[in-house]
Amino acid sequence: MIGDMGTVHITEAELARDLHAILAKVQQGVEVVVEQNHRPVAVLRPLNQSGRIVSDIQREVPQRNSAVTLDEDFGKDLEAIIASPQALGSASWDRLRLLQFLEESGPGWNLEEHPELNEGAAQWVESLRREDESIDTEPPIR
Repeated sequence: MIGDMGTVHITEAELARDLHAILAKVQQGVEVVVEQNHRPVAVLRPLNQSGRIVSDIQREVPQRNSAVTLDEDFGKDLEAIIASPQALGSASWDRLRLLQFLEESGPGWNLEEHPELNEGAAQWVESLRREDESIDTEPPIR
């Protein structure tokens, strides 16, 4: 391993050989650059974990003789806010909404308004393709 105090450069083979020790270094705050043929291919760095766990804070409040009063549901409310979609980045939120949509039962269209989709969207697309192919194979009009 080559590096200074904050960053260490290792080969792919070194990572494979001693993953546990390398992850321990990352947990200590060291950034690890993994190289393949002397080119960086990945960077392992500690997550930016700011703050503390809500339950720890709630447990410490009485010990600090604080005048602040937190109701029983404060921690749950705070956890819900943190887990809310607004806390996610735009791409993550879009992906979450798409996954939720895909997990919903039933088609995303009204079959009464779109009877051509009664057999499913895949069948409808296939029928359009067959129709296009038959048009393409017809002799030109002269």
